[in-house]
Amino acid sequence: MTKLAEWLVTGITLVIVWYNVLIGKLPNFGLTQEQILFAPLAIVCVIAVLVLLTLIQRVRTFRDCPEAAAELRI
Repeated sequence: MTKLAEWLVTGITLVIVWYNVLIGKLPNFGLTQEQILFAPLAIVCVIAVLVLLTLIQRVRTFRDCPEAAAELRI
């Protein structure tokens, strides 16, 4: 299975579970309707912050590699 297929299966499964909790077919674990409704937005925001922090950390710790630079000049 390709990575795209894995991500699609996972994403579709999460959307189905979220929708069933939203319409009341699955238990809501004590969450309000507004919390359930905006849960995907909160998850996307958390993932965006994690991606941004990862990017900042990798740029901050980037190492210069003279050997690779010499290879690129050839």
